[in-house]
Amino acid sequence: MKFYTEAAYLVAWILLAFGTAMQSHGGFGMSTIVTPAYVAYSYISQFAPFFSFGTAEYVMQAIVLLTMMLIVKRLRPSYLFSLPVAIIYGFVLDGAVAVVSLLPTGIVARIIIYLVGILLCCAGVAMLFNCYLPLASHELIVKEIAAKFSLPVHKVKIAYDVTCLAIAVIASLLLFGRLVGIGVGTVFGAFAYGPIIRLFQRVYEKLFKFEDGLLKLQKH
Repeated sequence: MKFYTEAAYLVAWILLAFGTAMQSHGGFGMSTIVTPAYVAYSYISQFAPFFSFGTAEYVMQAIVLLTMMLIVKRLRPSYLFSLPVAIIYGFVLDGAVAVVSLLPTGIVARIIIYLVGILLCCAGVAMLFNCYLPLASHELIVKEIAAKFSLPVHKVKIAYDVTCLAIAVIASLLLFGRLVGIGVGTVFGAFAYGPIIRLFQRVYEKLFKFEDGLLKLQKH
């Protein structure tokens, strides 16, 4: 079945937003790259209720984007497209959090919701791999640093994930005196994401034929 990459791009971000919201609702720990934003949101929102999870996420992605440009010492116009994508995603994430908050909060329900959240996030990431449109800062920094220093992408990805987790752990302990947004699910996700994403990629290859609908946009 034909699936235009532009439509896949939108679907992927919606899947990621609801997957992240469901992991938050489950309460067993966020994915490693989300933990710094979640800690920031948990702390700042106590004093500034308007500072939402979505706001924390796009602020964090802006910081990551700036950090990446300083490391690679390069500014490309294409990099700047990642920022509006992050802002739009932040609003979608806030909407997803509002919807998911209506779901049950019993322990069994939260376990199921959390696991579904992981699947949705993996499905979204696997779908993004088939799109030419701008990557999020989290993926872009891995890609650009690997290219800049001729390093294996998977090793840069591991280093980035560990860095995000370390920042979140330190920030949690300093701000709360305990771990926030980090739990058994974070550890499980660190090992499970890769294989599950690869599984979804194989499923997509069998189900869809990804094609670019806007060829002129793709060239840019």
